[in-house]
Parts: sequence; structure tokens; C-alpha cells
Amino acid sequence: SWMFARMGFEQASCEEASVIPCLSARFESEIQSRLVMVPRIVRSGELEKARQLINEVIDLLHRGIECGGIVDPWNILAFQGLFPLFFTREDSIPDSRVEVLLDIMGQIFDVCSLTMSEASAAGRKDLHEAVLHDFRTLAEQWDRYATTTVNDLTHVEGIKSVEAATQVARVLAEWRTAGESAGDISFWRQHVEDFDATSSFAQVVTALLDRNDHVAAMGLLMQWLSRAETVALENGPHSIHRMLHRLLQCICDQPDEIQRWSSLRRLFAFMEANAGSCWEIPSLGEFAEQRKKDRKGGKDAKDDLDLEHLFDRDDSEENLLEAAWDDVTYRDSTDDGNASDTMDGPSSPGTTEFEMLYRQIEPRLKFLHTVGSLWGIAAVCVARSAATSETAADQKEHLREWLASIRSRLNGMGELVREVRDYEIPSMGSGLEGNIEYDVQMQCRFLLMQNALSTTVEFLMAERLIGAVIAEDPAGSKDSVSLDRQLSRLSG
Repeated sequence: SWMFARMGFEQASCEEASVIPCLSARFESEIQSRLVMVPRIVRSGELEKARQLINEVIDLLHRGIECGGIVDPWNILAFQGLFPLFFTREDSIPDSRVEVLLDIMGQIFDVCSLTMSEASAAGRKDLHEAVLHDFRTLAEQWDRYATTTVNDLTHVEGIKSVEAATQVARVLAEWRTAGESAGDISFWRQHVEDFDATSSFAQVVTALLDRNDHVAAMGLLMQWLSRAETVALENGPHSIHRMLHRLLQCICDQPDEIQRWSSLRRLFAFMEANAGSCWEIPSLGEFAEQRKKDRKGGKDAKDDLDLEHLFDRDDSEENLLEAAWDDVTYRDSTDDGNASDTMDGPSSPGTTEFEMLYRQIEPRLKFLHTVGSLWGIAAVCVARSAATSETAADQKEHLREWLASIRSRLNGMGELVREVRDYEIPSMGSGLEGNIEYDVQMQCRFLLMQNALSTTVEFLMAERLIGAVIAEDPAGSKDSVSLDRQLSRLSG
């Protein structure tokens, strides 16, 4: 059904979906077959048909929830994204239906935003307002379920998506009215500060890359990267990693060799300048130490100074008994992260020590993995093009700089792998709940190790590719070792 929808055979897609015997699979296929057709229909200018498909999708969504074919959104908050087989937590399993629903909601919000943007650019204000009304109604209903409060699930926010879509539609309409001039950095500089959502950056960059405007796309991506602490680099289907790969492909497809090499150099230089801490290898020890400080309140000795009563009259007789408490600091022994007076069960999912560490380190590892992949693709691009005498020396110099940077990161990745391997997860007791929490933390540790090794392999492959381009033997450098030796050293 999905394949026929992507190929443009709407009738065949609907026929295939309608004969699926499983209720949940039939609803999902009916919805997805319409969702994948909307972008193609919008690009062809059939905006009325696109709105009709969106209305059909929303109707199918409500019908699926009412009849049980799609999971009830209230279950996400009630069961924390789990499916309870029995009464206790250890008898619960991840509910795959939740991921399906979150994916569907994200796609619905995306096609609404796309249709609004195209309607606004085409001057169809009536259609823009009609889609916005349906979009806002659905978003308000969705936000009531508070799905973003559940850890480790994709955050799909309703009203925030509406605000981002409205903003993107306005900006893209102004851009197209101004002539869609390629490389017009000054235009985007006026609006980039208004972007405060992952979807806003992703949708605008996608529109620019669709028109092969890699100059403006690169500028917006670097702005996004520089605001990584406030704007997530990835959320649902929107990801800066995918956008960076699309941008690099756009650069590699440039016919002019000098301009292509110049754009490659600028891309990696801008990433290094704007990535901030994401460009550096994370340290598990530093994050663990910071977690301990945060748990203790993060107060230094100088923070104990009472500035409010600094100039009060000092009465030694009245404060005689208070002097005994001068060196005593209050610590709330009930501050265990739970707002209730009593705690009926173990720590809630996603709040154990190593889960918190994993959640902090994983996004940075994912970005570094992308950087290693981009270096490898850039090396292949350089190898395929015959460098002229004007660029050959410059290419070799910058490739050597990239190689040195990769080797420095390999050393850091080796240290991170050893930190994860040697990290001791404290025992939570011999009871059932303690064993469950210990097992959850061990799984997070193995996931972090897997991500660290995957990133290391990506850097090692980039090192080999760049070394092959500049005809340098990796084993000939004292700062580098072969792939087999590096992996053996990490696992040793």
C-alpha cells in the first residue's frame, strides 16, 4: 500500500490497504498511504486535494482511536509508554503502538505545515486559514495528553508545531515574494532569530536544498548547530544529521571543481566554529561528576553567604546559641526527585543514574558520528575529482589537517570507551526492584558502548579514506594505528 502511494497510484494504494485483515495494520496503512501522497500532491500544486487528504487522515485517526485500532493517547501518560501485562512494572513491555501513533502525529503536523506554506506562497489565504484551523484544533487536542512528559519518547508538541508552521509559512512566502534569490544570506539573517523549533529549521533548510541553494542552507544549518543547547538537533523525523548529509551531497554535485572544494572547506570550518561542545569528545567522568554536584545542589562555599542580612546589626548575646549552627548546611533528605509525600514504588522509568548520563552523552556522540561520516564522504568526493594545480596543494594541506583532527578524536574516543567499560554501576539491593533498576542501567551502559564504538569505527574509516587520498599509510604515523589494532586496543 505504501509503495503504491509513493509511486502515485492512489487507487491501488487504497485498495491494498482496505483488504488488510488486521484492524490496526489496516488503519495504519490507510493513514500512511495518504500521508506519503500529500507532499507529491502539494508540489504539483493540487492544494485542495492535499487538504482533502489531510481531513481524511484526521478522520481515520479519530476512528482508529475510538475503535481500538490505534492506541488511546491517554495510555502513553498512564503507562509511561509501556504495555502492562500484569500489575507490576517488571511485567510491562514497551508498547510499539505508541511509537506508531507518535510517528503518525509527527507526519500529520508536517504535512499540515507543508500545505500551509505552499498555500501562503500561492496567495491562497482561504486555504491557508482552513488548514491552520484544522491543524490548531488537532494540536490542542493532542497537547492535552501530555505525551512530552514521558522520558525516552519522541516529543511531538501540538501548539508549538502550529506556531512553528505559521512562522515557516510566513517566512517562505516572503522569500518567494522576494524572488527566491539563491545565496541570499541577508534575507535569512533577518528571520533566523525567530526560529526556535527543530521543525522550523528543518523545513526551511529542506526548501532551500530542494532548490539547490546550498549557501543559504549552510548558513541556516550553522545557526541551528550553534543553538544546540536550546534547539534540539533531532526530534522525530527532523534531524540536522540528515540535513548535513543532504547539504554535502548538494555540494558534491556542483560541476565547478574549485567552487566545490571551497564549499567543502567552508562546511567543515563552519561546523567546527559553531558546534561548541558538540565538536569535542564527551567525557563520562566529567558528566558523572557534574551529576553528583547537581544532586547535592551545586552550591559552593561562597554561595552560603547570606547577602540579605549582610548588614544587619550583630547582637552577640542574642546570637550566642545560633553560633553553634554556623558551619551547618541544610540538606533536604526528602529531595529524591518525587513531588509526592510518599514513594509507592521504585524510580520512574528514565530517571536512574546511567540513564541520565546516557541522555546527555548520546546526542553528542550522534553528532560526532555524523561528522566522521561527512569526512569520509568528502574524501571520496575529492578522490573522484581530478584536482587542478591551483587546488591540489590546498587540498592536500586541508586533508592533512582533517586527518590530524580525526586522529585526535580517535584518542578521545578510545578514552571514552575505556571509561564506559570501567564504569561501575552501584548495586541497588538484592530485591526485585533493585535488580530491575540495575538491569536498566546495564542496558544503557551497553547502548552507550555501542554508540561509542560505532562512532570510533566511523572515524577510523574516514581516516583510512583520507589517508588513501593523500597517499599516506596510516600505520606510518606514530599517532595512528590500523583499524584492527585500534579496535583491539579499545576492547583490551
